[in-house]
Amino acid sequence: IEHAYPLKTVAGELVGLGLIIEDVTDRKRVQDELAATNVALRRTLDLLFLSLRAAGVSVFTQDRDLRYIWIGGEYFGCDPDAAVGAEEKDIVPAELVGPLLQMKRDVLATGHAAHQDLPYQKDGKTVWCNVQIEPWRSRNGEVQSLLGAVSDISERKATEQHIRTLLGE
Repeated sequence: IEHAYPLKTVAGELVGLGLIIEDVTDRKRVQDELAATNVALRRTLDLLFLSLRAAGVSVFTQDRDLRYIWIGGEYFGCDPDAAVGAEEKDIVPAELVGPLLQMKRDVLATGHAAHQDLPYQKDGKTVWCNVQIEPWRSRNGEVQSLLGAVSDISERKATEQHIRTLLGE
């Protein structure tokens, strides 16, 4: 990069030209590497979300005040962009609000991961979900937010019930 500027006397008379030449080869190389890394990261995220959708899994992060920071997937049918800053009651089915808040508060208090299978009603049917909550720690080890995953396990629960029924007979 060349930077040219006029050289003037105190009276303002032009006496020359100043020129600064800056070698930006390293900067350009780093910018190109960063752009390539961004493309690879985007591809990786797209593949991750495809895998999550195929597996019926949604993921989310929440801050210590239990407001949503980010949602990926079909998290209870909410709009992920509109969910940023929302609270539990604004997003999840009413019967899940209490159990989810308790799980999340426990993870924040203890720093230990938690998981639970929870039922809720949707369109007159019982739907089961498996909820996994983990603390997300800062570099010094403090719990700074929560990471979570929710998967629909209704088919597994139906199969388990069917097996129990067959065993009972």
